[in-house]
Amino acid sequence: MADIEVSQEIDAPLATVWELLIDVARLPEILSGVQAVQVAGGGDFAPGFRWLEKRRASGFPGEREWQVIESAPYAGFTQESFSDGERTRITYRLDARGEGATVLGLHYERVLEHAPAVVHVASRISDPFHERAVRKTLGVDARQIAAACEQTR
Repeated sequence: MADIEVSQEIDAPLATVWELLIDVARLPEILSGVQAVQVAGGGDFAPGFRWLEKRRASGFPGEREWQVIESAPYAGFTQESFSDGERTRITYRLDARGEGATVLGLHYERVLEHAPAVVHVASRISDPFHERAVRKTLGVDARQIAAACEQTR
């Protein structure tokens, strides 16, 4: 249903960006839209790692549980959430540009699964508004991640 791409150049080394991204407990300090994070599945940031995220940004539910489903250290990861028949995935890709710069790419995907027909119809009507809100939220998140990484230099 929704497939959105956002990218952001960051004036910070790849390792700095990666370490910030995988420290999900710090998200409320970095992202203005995240109110709280509770790590649900301890251990290393790898497939199976889970957390509960409370957001106030439009385009996202107020509370969502995320799980890492793919991870390649210093290259990127994919997080996934299921809620009310909706599967949402966000993939973070990192591309080093020399020793001191990184490009962060975000790919958002939302698919309705096992939802009643009325939800599919309503989704067709609301999709343009949802996509605009998500694109805006991802853009803000990417810029705030960049600012946090650049401050650590």
